[in-house]
Amino acid sequence: MSIQRMHAVAWVLACVLYGSGAAAVDGDYDTGWIPGGREIFPQVAGYDARLRDMAVQGDAKVVLAGDCDVPQAESLCMARLRADGALDLSFGPNQTGRFTFEDFPSYPPFGTLGSHGLAIQPDGRLVMAGFGEFNGANNMTVIVGTLARLSPDGATLELDGSSSYTPIYFSDDEDDLGNWVEGIALQPDGKIVLAGAANRAGSDPTNRDFGIMRLNADRSADSSFGTNGVRLLAFDQGGNNDDYGEAVALQPDGKIVVVGYATVTTGAGTAKNVAVARLNADGSFDNAFGNAGRLWFPGYVFSTAQDAIGYAVKIDSRGRIVIAGTAQFSGADHDFLVARLLPDGTLDPDFDADGIAIVAFDEADPKTDAAYDLVLAGDGTILLVGSASRSSTADSFAAARVFENGSVDTTFGTFGRRVGTFAPGSGFTDVGTAAAAGPGGIYVAGRGASGSGSGMMDFGIARLVIDHIFDGDFDPL
Repeated sequence: MSIQRMHAVAWVLACVLYGSGAAAVDGDYDTGWIPGGREIFPQVAGYDARLRDMAVQGDAKVVLAGDCDVPQAESLCMARLRADGALDLSFGPNQTGRFTFEDFPSYPPFGTLGSHGLAIQPDGRLVMAGFGEFNGANNMTVIVGTLARLSPDGATLELDGSSSYTPIYFSDDEDDLGNWVEGIALQPDGKIVLAGAANRAGSDPTNRDFGIMRLNADRSADSSFGTNGVRLLAFDQGGNNDDYGEAVALQPDGKIVVVGYATVTTGAGTAKNVAVARLNADGSFDNAFGNAGRLWFPGYVFSTAQDAIGYAVKIDSRGRIVIAGTAQFSGADHDFLVARLLPDGTLDPDFDADGIAIVAFDEADPKTDAAYDLVLAGDGTILLVGSASRSSTADSFAAARVFENGSVDTTFGTFGRRVGTFAPGSGFTDVGTAAAAGPGGIYVAGRGASGSGSGMMDFGIARLVIDHIFDGDFDPL
C-alpha cells in the first residue's frame, strides 16, 4: 500500500495562496455560504458540547446532533441551521434553533448520555441513537442504549408507550452489562437498524461483541431478525476478545454491513484490526461474504502489532463497501485509512493495489490523524473527514480526497488534503466527526473552540467548496 505524506511547508503554501486572493479550489472554505465559510456556536453557555453526527435535509437545512454537559449531568442536544447558515429559530421546543433534552420535561436525567447516530425519516421525523449511564441494581453503573424520536421541527419528543426513549439492549442480560449504540440506519420500509457493542452475559467485562438490533417503525423489536430482534456476534481472535461495532450500512438487497474493530493475536502480537460483518436480512451470517460472514484486515506493520479501526462505512453505487478509519504505524503516529471491499468481501485490488490506502497529514507531533466519516461521489472519488494533529496539544479538522483507484486527488485542497478550524484563530482542538454532501457544497461538522481563551468545546461546522457529483440525494447516512 502507498503512504502519502504532507509536510508543514505544504500547509504554509496553502495559507499563502488562500490569503492572496487565488481562485477557490475544491476544499477551500465556501465564503459564499457565510462569511468565512465556517462557524462555531455554543449549545449551553459555559459548558462543553460534542457534535457526533449531522444530516443535510433536501431544503439544505443542516441538522446537528451530539451531547452537551449541563449542570451535574450530560444531555442529548441538537441544533438546526437554515440554508444560509443561520440558526433556524423555528426549530426546537423553545424555538431557539438549539436545545438540550432537558428542555423536555419527560426525559429522564442521566449521569452521562451520548448521541452517536442521527437519521431523518422520509416523513421528516428525527431519530437519535446512542447510550447513557444508569444507576442499576446494587448501585452498579449500567450502560444502556437509547433511541429517541422527535417531530420534524424538533419541538416534540415522541413517547414510546409511557417512556420518552426506547432502551436498547444488545446483550441477553439487561441488569449489569454494557450496551453501546454507535450507528443507525433506516430501511426503506421504516425499520430501524442499530449497531454497536455489548458485553456478553457471563463473560469478562472487557470482552465485548458486535451488537446489531432491528426495530419496527413503531420502535418495537423486529421478531423476524435474529432472536427477538437482536444479534450479538463475536470475532474472538485473541487478546481480551474485545470486538466493537462502530458503524452500519444497508445494501439495496437488505443485507446489513457492520464495521468496527476486532482484537486479533498473531505472530506479531495483539492489536485491534478493522473488522467487518455482513448479515442477511433475517440476521443470519451471509456465508458468501468473507470468512462465513466475517473478516478482519491483515496487520499494517507486520513486524509489530499495530492498531487499526474502522469508524465509518458506506456502500457505493457498484455495491462495493468503503470503509474509513485510522491505522497506527508507531507510537502515537496514526494516519487516515480508507479501504474498499468487493461485494464478496475481498479487498479490491483496483484500489491502491491491495484494497487499502493510507493518507498521512503529519502536520505536527504526535501525528495522530484519524478519519471518522466519509462521503462518496458519483465519479468514484471518496472524501474523508476527521482530525489531524497540529501541535502537541491540539488538533485540526482534516479532510482528504482520493480517486476511485485509491490515489490521492491532488486537485483537492493542498496536495489532496485540507486542514482547518471551525473558528479563526482557534488555539484549541478542532475535530471533524461528521461529513455530508448537500446543495452547494460539502459540510464538515464536529467540535471546536472559539479561541477566546476559554477553551470551551462547542458545535462547529464548515462548508467546503466542492465540484463533484455525489451518490444519492444528499443523504449522509
